[in-house]
Amino acid sequence: AQVNREGSKRLNDEKILTQNDLAGAFDIAQVCDNIISINRNAMNKTENMAEFHISKARDGITGITVSVDTEFHKARFNMKNFRMVQGPTEFVNQYQR
Repeated sequence: AQVNREGSKRLNDEKILTQNDLAGAFDIAQVCDNIISINRNAMNKTENMAEFHISKARDGITGITVSVDTEFHKARFNMKNFRMVQGPTEFVNQYQR
């Protein structure tokens, strides 16, 4: 899915994209079971990191942001060193590294 204009502005402000930032968000988000955005701000790029934000999970917890290592030269994300950035306190504490 594509990001709407407001979402593009939020990217420039180094914010996390959510389902509200999708172009035609209501129609797309309505039928999706899960929505995960992949975000990279200037700091993430210098550290070879990316952030996954779980905006919608039909049977799970939403509002979680996880930071992971990127290995774009291998076309993959490295989940070995993931770090919880945002989410319910008890969930973040359980997975904080």
